[in-house]
Amino acid sequence: MQPLRVCSWNVNGLRSLPSPLKVILDSLDADIICLQETKTSPFGLINSDIPGDLGSKWSCVDAYNSYFSHCTLKVGYSGVAIFCRDPLKPIAATEGFAQTLAYIDQYSLSSGNDVPEPGVELCPKDLKAIDSEGRFLVVFFPPQAIRRLDELQVGPNRPLAVISVYVPRVSPDDPKRVHFRSKFEQLFTLCVNKLLRYNHVVISGDLNVYHTILDHCEPEIVKLEAHTTVYRQWLNSLLTPHSRDPQIPASDDYSLPGNFVDIFRHVHPTRKDGFTCWSARTGARETNYGVRLDYILLDEVLATWFDRCTSHTLCADHMTNITGSDHCPTWTHLPLCLDFNGLNYPLPALCSRKWPQCQAKQVGLKGFLVAGPPSTADDNKSSGLPFEHGSSTKNRNGQPKLKQMCLGISRSVSSDVDQYPPALRKEQRLSDTDPVESADNLEAVRLQEIVEQADAKKAQHSAAAWQRLLSGPKKAPRCRGHNEPCVLRSVKQASTTSGSKRGRRFWVCARPQGSKDNPVARCSTFIWDDQYVP
Repeated sequence: MQPLRVCSWNVNGLRSLPSPLKVILDSLDADIICLQETKTSPFGLINSDIPGDLGSKWSCVDAYNSYFSHCTLKVGYSGVAIFCRDPLKPIAATEGFAQTLAYIDQYSLSSGNDVPEPGVELCPKDLKAIDSEGRFLVVFFPPQAIRRLDELQVGPNRPLAVISVYVPRVSPDDPKRVHFRSKFEQLFTLCVNKLLRYNHVVISGDLNVYHTILDHCEPEIVKLEAHTTVYRQWLNSLLTPHSRDPQIPASDDYSLPGNFVDIFRHVHPTRKDGFTCWSARTGARETNYGVRLDYILLDEVLATWFDRCTSHTLCADHMTNITGSDHCPTWTHLPLCLDFNGLNYPLPALCSRKWPQCQAKQVGLKGFLVAGPPSTADDNKSSGLPFEHGSSTKNRNGQPKLKQMCLGISRSVSSDVDQYPPALRKEQRLSDTDPVESADNLEAVRLQEIVEQADAKKAQHSAAAWQRLLSGPKKAPRCRGHNEPCVLRSVKQASTTSGSKRGRRFWVCARPQGSKDNPVARCSTFIWDDQYVP
């Protein structure tokens, strides 16, 4: 029996992946694949042409059963998924904290062991708002199907719960989102602690926080980013005392001991280059100048079995060779294997195979013989000729009426008159004016002159723009570090610390971002475009 392999990957848009989904899933070679930031939508599920929609080629992949949690507020945002390779089959699946907590309560009510969590207040409004972003998904496997690798005949006496989570990334300048993340972390901690009472738990996902200075390409920045301290404290609180970072200051909010082990750092305790996310804009992946935001956490009991397994060599690592996102997949072996022989139960209701677009249906003979709907007005759309302005201007055979043709000729003559010089047009207007209307016409002439002056200025600006376009862009300056042509960028944020506004352009070294001591990385050249003269 082979060890169970779990993989986690922030795909930055499921439908933006470069290859067919089955090819990518197979390349991960994992039994359970947890995806984040799928950007899929529950709207219009049958019509795969709707932006943000999820057609059958994404939701029903051959040899996999899959489960999704979507953002219900807007299209193309957030979302998580779990793909299980056949014959693995969950006995249950829940999305969101509310549904998961309700599922857990079934055990607590039957066992009578429900214990209230201290310091956690469940607000239905907050719960609904958090779940509406589609960031939390759990699949459960029955204990009858689980075997320990070191003792194949002995299985754990509890189910296995695998979580796919996408923790929100927030800006410190947005207090509403800061509050949102704080509530999310509280609910997450509550939920996983309740899950641990009855299940073995694996947390996999994008936690949007680096843990130690080893997880950041610029360790000196870690000390300066004070706003990240509270998020690092939260991650620290999930971990066992042995797995915690002693450099992170203690917090009264997270004083209880955690129950999870960061399995990558457990296997690679001193590794400095184990990053999982890089800036695509700066090309930092080429120089491995990134951060580690993606984790797989095992509960303490599973981590103990991981170390004790002597029949297999268990490992955890990243797959930096897999592209298609600004994150790379991370994976681990579990000290378990699954055996479904003799077990027969249906797929959970959340499984995507139960969706309408995944149900194979054949059209009956009656469907071919039933007459189609009558033609609509769209069948008689205008052909685009200049004298066609609607069905009322046509006779029965579609030809224009005489009145409409005369109207077209009149408009043509008027346009020819407008081609005369402005002075001649003005004289013509004055000569045809009745004395009673002269005052109004003089005012109209003044307005016309203002319009003509504005048109002249607009023409001058257009001519200057065309001249710049025809003369070509500026010759790029050369960077000081490598004497290579720079590239032109622009400010993305609303304003910078120096006062520059969004859209202001600047020149930088064309090489990918990297550490200062890396000779192949970007040098420090920086030139504002409006201050550069070739």
